Amino acid sequence: YPFPTQPYPTAHQIFNLPRSASSAEIKSRYYELVKIYHPDSAQSHSVPPEIRQARFNSISSAYDDLRG
Repeated sequence: YPFPTQPYPTAHQIFNLPRSASSAEIKSRYYELVKIYHPDSAQSHSVPPEIRQARFNSISSAYDDLRG
């Protein structure tokens, strides 16, 4: 899933899910995104460390927002 390029993406844009997504869909997408964008993930090593950390923090914050 490509990370949004706009300056302040919403939680739904980060997760690329509709507002009607179930909690199971949100949780599943969270785990998928963490596998891709975790700072220690092999898939994210082509991205500078500060961007990796910022993306991971955005994903974690979005997950907290979507869980309620």
